[in-house]
Amino acid sequence: MDQLIAKAIYDHLNQWPEKPCQIRLEMMDKAPIAFTMSMQQLSGTRILRRYIDGSFTGAWPFAVYVRMAASDTAKKFDAVSLLETLNQWLMTQPVPDLGTGRTATRFEMTSLPSIAATYEDGSTDYQAIFQLEYKQRSDFDA
Repeated sequence: MDQLIAKAIYDHLNQWPEKPCQIRLEMMDKAPIAFTMSMQQLSGTRILRRYIDGSFTGAWPFAVYVRMAASDTAKKFDAVSLLETLNQWLMTQPVPDLGTGRTATRFEMTSLPSIAATYEDGSTDYQAIFQLEYKQRSDFDA
């Protein structure tokens, strides 16, 4: 099931019209010219609420990373702004279709954009952590 949700989110993120580049899955270019972006699943699905009929509300956490050659403060703010703009887009768009038995309900940014890593070549990774909440029917085998 996680692969189906990952693909749905990946495809959804790449529909974002303001993305500066293709959002990759779990990898980025080592030396970005401007921006490189990726999405990574985090520590698996969590059950938020379980119902008596066996259905549940789940959360699928993921991070979106921006790698950039951060040469000045303005560009660092650009990376943070890019992730905040992505959040605004996610909040205003219809949620992706997760297929039979699952219904996406909403995206939520659970951690504000921040520096995730810096490298000797001067590039910096920024990350924002999100989760997709969804409902799982009881008669669907996960």
